[in-house]
Amino acid sequence: MDDADRLARAVLATGFDIVDQAIEPAALEALRAEARAQKRIAAHASRATSPVYSARIGKLGEYAKAFLCSPTLARLVADVVGAPVEVNISMSCFTFYDEGDCLGPHLDQPADECAVTVIVYLEVEAGPDSPRSTGLVLCVFGPEMRDDSRPIVTIPSAVGAMVIGRGSQVWHERPRLSRSESVTALTACYR
Repeated sequence: MDDADRLARAVLATGFDIVDQAIEPAALEALRAEARAQKRIAAHASRATSPVYSARIGKLGEYAKAFLCSPTLARLVADVVGAPVEVNISMSCFTFYDEGDCLGPHLDQPADECAVTVIVYLEVEAGPDSPRSTGLVLCVFGPEMRDDSRPIVTIPSAVGAMVIGRGSQVWHERPRLSRSESVTALTACYR
């Protein structure tokens, strides 16, 4: 079974899954350089109501756009979800989470504009005293969310890894980041 088959089965079962070391080193470094440049001018976004949200959002550079629009990535996402897809550049960005930032339980909206979510982890920092309860994970809850819901899967954030999932159909969250934690991600929507 190849990566696309394994990933498709996992996404069907839980809604999201990860491919470790999904990006060639040169591509990863180019994306990281673009993200670092955008972080300096990224806008802070927050919301105190559900879903609670706090992060900085940066615009895509030309390299990130080309990466997300590549036929190879589109084929992988299509193989995983079993349907043709195209990237929605207007709903894609660099996302910067630092200490205290989070994205509470949510479904990606609007569903027709973000049927498939792709997250590429570019930078992940954990402090030497990071607690067991960390924001360096993506918690996946399933198609229903109740007050007592517990994640059905917890996906670690790892540099160079790519997460693919049905973000508009499956509840998910990034818990609040603890002291000295940070995550830089290329976050994309496919329709």
